[in-house]
Amino acid sequence: MTTPVISLEHIYFRYSDQDALKDISLEVFPADYLAVIGPNGGGKTTLLKLILGLITPTKGSISVMGTSPAKGRNHIGYVPQYGNYSRSFPLRVKDVVMSGCIQGKSFFPWHSKEIHKKAEANMNLVKILPLAEKSFSELSGGQKQRTLIARALITDPEIILLDEPTASVDSEVERDVYELLKELNQTKTILLVSHDIGFVSQYVNRVMCLNVASCTHPISELKTGMNVHYEGHLQPIHHHCKL
Repeated sequence: MTTPVISLEHIYFRYSDQDALKDISLEVFPADYLAVIGPNGGGKTTLLKLILGLITPTKGSISVMGTSPAKGRNHIGYVPQYGNYSRSFPLRVKDVVMSGCIQGKSFFPWHSKEIHKKAEANMNLVKILPLAEKSFSELSGGQKQRTLIARALITDPEIILLDEPTASVDSEVERDVYELLKELNQTKTILLVSHDIGFVSQYVNRVMCLNVASCTHPISELKTGMNVHYEGHLQPIHHHCKL
């Protein structure tokens, strides 16, 4: 039986006196392409923080690559929303990509030739190498997301976590980003947070509905029966967990 790369068993997490997550269990396997969907405040960001070992569950256990999240996050490439980067911050695209290798207390370390080569290879992979010298703040939304994906790839992680990777882009760019992730899924396990089940269901193999509690569906369980209007056409979507 295949060993999961991420395992959550009966996870609870509370902020003050309020449950953010309640009895969450999940196994993510190699080559999974899993979307986590749910409303604002439903616990999606909390889930990512727990997997990354940034916070500790109130109850339950988590493993990443067979070890604790704090140790296992070395196997994870994390892609934040590009809006978290200040527009006035004067970083070139290649600087942002190489920042994925920063360790210790120095924010502007000396990068070896190997790191430069890795950065170039990953910028080429995600088709932004011609933009290497441009300011990150000057890029379009899709170019920024590709830059952050290249940054996440520079340590050659087995797992990629993405927090709303298409939250601030139009539908054409959204499709472009998901197509890129589909290509990367040939060698990487992908877990992403999204609001848009109608669009992301065309690409992922499983969907986790999360609203404090959770329910995980294989994509085959999303059946016809409910019309969701998206990008100028009707796409039938239906599932039964009511989260």
